[in-house]
Amino acid sequence: MSKIIVTDPLLSELDGCFTPTELCDPSGRSLGHFLPSGAAAFQPRDSDQCPYSPEELARMQTEAGGRSLADILDSFPAK
Repeated sequence: MSKIIVTDPLLSELDGCFTPTELCDPSGRSLGHFLPSGAAAFQPRDSDQCPYSPEELARMQTEAGGRSLADILDSFPAK
């Protein structure tokens, strides 16, 4: 996990947050989410949920095909 040292005036604003809070730039673009220490258990947003049903996931696990991890890694250019 990365760490950013927060100073005033943002520090004062975050000290007043007691629930998960979205952080945005001045244009309204989402930068991320702040989960205060000691906040109630994090409640994921609907968009954080898996879009597949348990049945679809089970079917996908049994599907044949695809590539091995070695083949996938070999497809990346060497650094």
